[in-house]
Amino acid sequence: MARYFNGSTDYYSLTHSPLTNEPFTIGCWFKVDALNVNYTLISLGNNGASGYWRIYAAGSDQSNSLAGQKQNDSGSSLTVITTVDYTAGNWHHAAMIGESDTRFQIYLDGTPGGETTTSLSDPTPDFVTIGALRRNAVIQYLAGSVAEVGIWNSVLTNTDIRKLAQGYSPSMISPESLAVYVPLVREPYDQSGIAFPAFGTPVPSIHPRIIRPSRRPYLKGTITASPPPPPASPIVGRYSNLTMLGVT
Repeated sequence: MARYFNGSTDYYSLTHSPLTNEPFTIGCWFKVDALNVNYTLISLGNNGASGYWRIYAAGSDQSNSLAGQKQNDSGSSLTVITTVDYTAGNWHHAAMIGESDTRFQIYLDGTPGGETTTSLSDPTPDFVTIGALRRNAVIQYLAGSVAEVGIWNSVLTNTDIRKLAQGYSPSMISPESLAVYVPLVREPYDQSGIAFPAFGTPVPSIHPRIIRPSRRPYLKGTITASPPPPPASPIVGRYSNLTMLGVT
């Protein structure tokens, strides 16, 4: 199940950051309760200063465009926004790439949005936070849901980001550079088993439909004989490469 955050006290936060600089990609699915309010979806913030990277629903700042923001530890910032708006009560996919000190870009539902080529020094994040902006304080809590959080230490292509927006699991997109993957299907663990501590009480909510790798039967030992012929009637789905998960 996805996780719902109450907009005032709920968030997950890990006292560790997999990123210290570019390149990177950050992505997730999100659903907000209301428009015209600023909600942070994911942030990587500095504990002792004001620096961060974040993706946020810029309801009041940018009239309901999705925004990517970079602020260095001295407080100077750059913001990029999408060319289309998100809606309340519906699932959307968010992504942000950082290629270098001079380029980062935001995506909504697989569509590239604004980018910047202005140079700005990097923050030095200490936290990975889901559902709020955490740095030297915690602000801009999310009232809404998040699922399928992924952080890559590479820049995904436009094609890769479109696949994520089509519902493919982050585990299927450039897995060799996937540094953090928190599906939020069950408990808030990443793919390596690290737990994201909860603050407040995030609660389960309906998950978006996600395409995941199939789990084929494991055959032990060496096969020396020819495989048996296929059955007379097809077994639907058993040997498909993908399975669709829709938690309702």
